[in-house]
Amino acid sequence: MSMRLTFKGDKKTKKRKRKTDHSSKNVGLIASESNDDVWMNALSVSELKGPIVLCIQGRPGEPWECLSSHPNNPNVHVLQMEDESHAPDKTEQVWVCRELDGNYQLKNSNGYYLSAKPDGTLVCDKTAISITEEWQPKFLEAENAWTWKNVGINSFLTLQEGDSGVTVCCIREKDQKPTKWVCRVQTRFAREKRQDTSDKHHISRQTLEAMAKRPLTSDEVKLLKKAYRNGMLHEALLDLRTASKSDKYG
Repeated sequence: MSMRLTFKGDKKTKKRKRKTDHSSKNVGLIASESNDDVWMNALSVSELKGPIVLCIQGRPGEPWECLSSHPNNPNVHVLQMEDESHAPDKTEQVWVCRELDGNYQLKNSNGYYLSAKPDGTLVCDKTAISITEEWQPKFLEAENAWTWKNVGINSFLTLQEGDSGVTVCCIREKDQKPTKWVCRVQTRFAREKRQDTSDKHHISRQTLEAMAKRPLTSDEVKLLKKAYRNGMLHEALLDLRTASKSDKYG
């Protein structure tokens, strides 16, 4: 389980003193069990606030990738995520998202904004905002994913395959279909926007079994309910179906 990433401006938390327990295992659990640090899928533009990770969903069982800045230069690239919970493990994987007059800005851990050049190249070299640092995210409800359009050059944030491998840039929709991104946000920010009611966060076993198209064990129900609360039900169901096929034909 990954430790919490810290950024400039974060409030310092008071540490509790422990008298006798020097177990490194217990210390690790204490550092990582805060509900505020759980990452979940953003389901509306109102939840695009604070730290955010723009992910490319891999096939079931394969690692995800995410949009990352470079720690030592303005380059932007795609980096594989090591954490199985799809939480960031490096600060360069995290952006700070802010809305201004209906458009959004993405700032990296070094304080530079994600910007698109006229040719579609992505860089992080500006500390001030112009139209090329402004983005318009759009949620695709049927796919639980997002597209991101740069306002300045009217092009979409897209992965492109070339001779040197996969790169990320901005491309017009007429030239290539935009990449669909899964936006991961921290629970502490999403909670401010989601209505916290029992109906919103509850899903019955019967409903889950209907979606899975088979009876579920108690552990599977528990796993899917947790995924539902975190906005990851679709992905969890895919993993479950893949595991079932492997068990059947293995």
